[in-house]
Amino acid sequence: MKASKAILLLVFGIAAAAAAGCGSQTATLPSSQAAFPRPDGGIKQRDLLYVSNANGTVSVYRYWQHTLVTVLTKFAKPMGECADAAGDVYVADFGAKKIYEYAHGGTKAIHTIDGSPNTPRGCSVARSDGDLAVANYGQRDSSYYGDGNVAVYAKGHGSPSFYGANHDNHFMGCAYDDRGDLLAVSETGYSGIWYYSPEFFYLPKHGTSLITVQLPNPYSSSGWYNEAVQGVAWDGKYWIVVSYDELYLYTINVKAEFVSRIKLSGSYGDLGPVAVYRKALKGVGTQVVAASSKFSGKGVVDYWHYPAGGSPLAQITSDLDAPYGVAISMGTP
Repeated sequence: MKASKAILLLVFGIAAAAAAGCGSQTATLPSSQAAFPRPDGGIKQRDLLYVSNANGTVSVYRYWQHTLVTVLTKFAKPMGECADAAGDVYVADFGAKKIYEYAHGGTKAIHTIDGSPNTPRGCSVARSDGDLAVANYGQRDSSYYGDGNVAVYAKGHGSPSFYGANHDNHFMGCAYDDRGDLLAVSETGYSGIWYYSPEFFYLPKHGTSLITVQLPNPYSSSGWYNEAVQGVAWDGKYWIVVSYDELYLYTINVKAEFVSRIKLSGSYGDLGPVAVYRKALKGVGTQVVAASSKFSGKGVVDYWHYPAGGSPLAQITSDLDAPYGVAISMGTP
């Protein structure tokens, strides 16, 4: 049904990898940023938005003003991002096989995790205890081997515990809820050129292995077969599955139950992973943000009211290059 979109996503992934210069530490910087602005004095109090780019940079914006704060450089291929309760931001560098931690508004990494031989694609930090989960696509920069896993670092440091699905999987993303339960998504089912079938896995807090969970897709007769999933998220009440330009909401208790679907209208049809804006630690999200791009490298970051969806309420179009991952770092009161 959407196989053509799956092929387009594969082409885009190849183009983005080439643009990122995978394995290189040299970044082509946005032309408007020959000299980067330094963070202003009140940056600790500001909410910030981090966006990873295909040219090996991460653009940092004031969340509400949509203006550039600084650009982080020298990544190989930054992809998924996540933030903890203190505002520290983790950047999963797929090309370097590392995860970099930055303090809120900081310009130098305060901690680096060497995830090799795994290639990190996405991450999430548990608000309950600070554990860092990393979705590893695999152990090679290739789509032919489904040897991915989920690595969990206790409080974001030390040696990880690895959780695998014990069969052919590329893990794309993961998300913690407020209790410390984890939802992860992988793509599997090698067909010669494309891993076309998403699978979902659940790791309860204190769990010892991933549990396969079936998330019903009432809008497709074949479920999630041959559908693209760009990521998963937690909104404070429901789990979010991102597919093309739609958000599917679920509860997962004894079993998974579908809640509703939200349509997002943006500049381009296929989104990257989403970040949910939650002002209160125990509150429900009020906005959702995602990046998308065209093959030319042009990109946009859209903001939507949540859970209303619909047309974007704001956009960022400057200092972007085929953007993918986003993270929201909350400022201190």
